[in-house]
Amino acid sequence: TNGSASATAAANVTDNISTNDNTSTEQHLTQLLRDCSAIIALHPDEATDAVVDYAIQHRKPFLIVPCCVFSRLFPHRRLLSPLPNNVQNNTPESKSGGVGVVSTYKDLVEYIRVKDPSIGKCTLPFVGANIALWSTFSADAT
Repeated sequence: TNGSASATAAANVTDNISTNDNTSTEQHLTQLLRDCSAIIALHPDEATDAVVDYAIQHRKPFLIVPCCVFSRLFPHRRLLSPLPNNVQNNTPESKSGGVGVVSTYKDLVEYIRVKDPSIGKCTLPFVGANIALWSTFSADAT
């Protein structure tokens, strides 16, 4: 079945990177990233910036579905201008109002989206953190 094939593939990847030598693991993971055709990150939490920044730097197609904001862990995340009217953060839980520290999900989505002009955005058909941000970098000026 597809499930067992996926589990076998995941186990093979895990076996290939499970070593006691951190240098070998890092080199192997770097090679995997370099050789992959795209990066997919679903709810990557603390890895969000690293995934997007790597993809942008290496012009590697990516799709990310960000989730948790972690504003206390990442106080460097800042919105430099107000959110556009169609995504304005006027909810009671909004602390930034669209400017300043990224403190809400909408802030996080906009913070990621403005990292590169090629990043697109769409809504996935489920409840919760369902915004996908992506780029193929095929048309760098969109």
